[in-house]
Amino acid sequence: MYSSPYLVFHEKIKTSRIFIRECSMVPALALVLLTGNSLNVELHGGMTVIALEGGWIRFGVDSHPVAEMFKNIKVELMKLLDKKIEDPSYDFQSEVLSQHVIKAIIKLLTSAT
Repeated sequence: MYSSPYLVFHEKIKTSRIFIRECSMVPALALVLLTGNSLNVELHGGMTVIALEGGWIRFGVDSHPVAEMFKNIKVELMKLLDKKIEDPSYDFQSEVLSQHVIKAIIKLLTSAT
């Protein structure tokens, strides 16, 4: 049994068959926080859903505020990663907001396992 139904890969090649290289299974939370696209919060059949990749991947969440929390954490994480890319010496611990974002992500990751 696989630990996750999601697989990410770096390269897909077609020769006599299709092969993927450098692949890893990823948990749903990693997809929500690290996917390149923005999150869309939607309502489907009375259930709050986080939609990724134009709605191709969807995750049900407990409530609309929970979905908005994920959306906001992702936005702040992307800002932090952009800062780090622009300035590799940037220290995440240098700002209070950065510290809160990192702590929230750690708490989400450790409680999801």
